[in-house]
Amino acid sequence: MVGRGGRRAAGRLRRQGYISAGFNAPGADFPVMKDIQKYVYGKGKGEFDDKSRFGSIYHTRGVVAGIVTAEAIRTAQRNSARASRSPASRCAGASSI
Repeated sequence: MVGRGGRRAAGRLRRQGYISAGFNAPGADFPVMKDIQKYVYGKGKGEFDDKSRFGSIYHTRGVVAGIVTAEAIRTAQRNSARASRSPASRCAGASSI
């Protein structure tokens, strides 16, 4: 069976022949994760209740989604004459990146 995303995190599924692909990987050793640890959680600004999940596949997926969203908004604002935050401008920004 083939799937996508975090399903590969379950080791028993892999042993049963289930394979998957994803666009992000788990781990806290990436530069962006180190910065989040230092500048957010290191300064007591984070709201992560279960610190053991920092860097999990689900956590890094959220970080990647945040990065893509921020870049879509930044691109939309750069491509627009005004700092537009409409859904249509964000969609156009996301299409441009």
